[in-house]
Amino acid sequence: FSLGDAYPNPFNPIAKIPFSIPFDSNVDITVYDINGRFISNIILANFSLGNHTVEFDGKNLSTGIYIIKMNAESLTSNHSFSQSSKVLLLK
Repeated sequence: FSLGDAYPNPFNPIAKIPFSIPFDSNVDITVYDINGRFISNIILANFSLGNHTVEFDGKNLSTGIYIIKMNAESLTSNHSFSQSSKVLLLK
């Protein structure tokens, strides 16, 4: 499992978030502000194994640092994963 660095970073208003999963998995990617407050859920869906990319649209958000958090649970085995990264929205 891996959560790649969002690009571009800093971004305005859209960042692409790459991730990789070694098993078919339920993937939840969520955005929080720098204080840990929930902002939005980017994706909550089942994905097949492999490399994927989702987009984070910050057009309705203020300039600042945001935390991207990925949680994934394998659909076929007992594996789970959690990782976070930071992105900077500049307007």
